[in-house]
Amino acid sequence: MKQRFNEKGFTLVEAVLTVTLTALLFLGGGLLYRNSLEQWYWADRQSEVQDNLRIGMERIVRDVRLATDITEPVPGAEGPTLILKQGTGNIITYELDADGELQIRRASAQPVTTGVITAVYFSRTAANPRLVNITISGRSPENPELPVVTVRTAAYARLAP
Repeated sequence: MKQRFNEKGFTLVEAVLTVTLTALLFLGGGLLYRNSLEQWYWADRQSEVQDNLRIGMERIVRDVRLATDITEPVPGAEGPTLILKQGTGNIITYELDADGELQIRRASAQPVTTGVITAVYFSRTAANPRLVNITISGRSPENPELPVVTVRTAAYARLAP
């Protein structure tokens, strides 16, 4: 058989190999894009939960700082309820209801956050009764498989002498 050296074009093997490698590259890129999108979605949901917890925490801290008396928890105790009395005579109660909403009882009672909070915890020490330790935990109501986020802080109450 006579060999021809000036033939132009690709052989069938070269074309199949090129198509296969291109398909593998696109498949890898698609998987990378999908994983990146899932990570972004997860981070966005977690960020939303953290924002809601932060807003709830800021509201509680503001009320604690304005409190002239703290009825519950008593110094040296801890619990899921916080009862404050402000200088104006308003009594404010924070507690978690059955629907997972941190309820505030006062003249304009409304939830601090909606369905995000899963646990709330207040504590005071006998050594420093003005200091209130606050812990709030929550998770995304749309994605309960995401991990629980916990926010902790402490605030000093004004407390009347």
